[in-house]
Amino acid sequence: MASPTGKDLNRRYRVHAKTGRYRETGDWYAPIRNFPATLWDAKGYLRFEMERDLERYAQFGLNIHPSGQITAPKESGIAAMPGYIRVLY
Repeated sequence: MASPTGKDLNRRYRVHAKTGRYRETGDWYAPIRNFPATLWDAKGYLRFEMERDLERYAQFGLNIHPSGQITAPKESGIAAMPGYIRVLY
């Protein structure tokens, strides 16, 4: 079975985000240009209403690279960050 996409998960769980990004391990994501947005991993997601909300997560280890790519600590990914919402899917 193919991995879900962030768009699929946004729709399935009705999170009403314009952009969704999925990475099973939760440690790397393509750039986000439209908000609200979600970052999904294999067990849940983080939601960001605006770009500045995403930028505030730098204090928790989320890094937005000059290219726009987003990385999180490899050991924990996004799952250890405040606001993470666990979902069983």
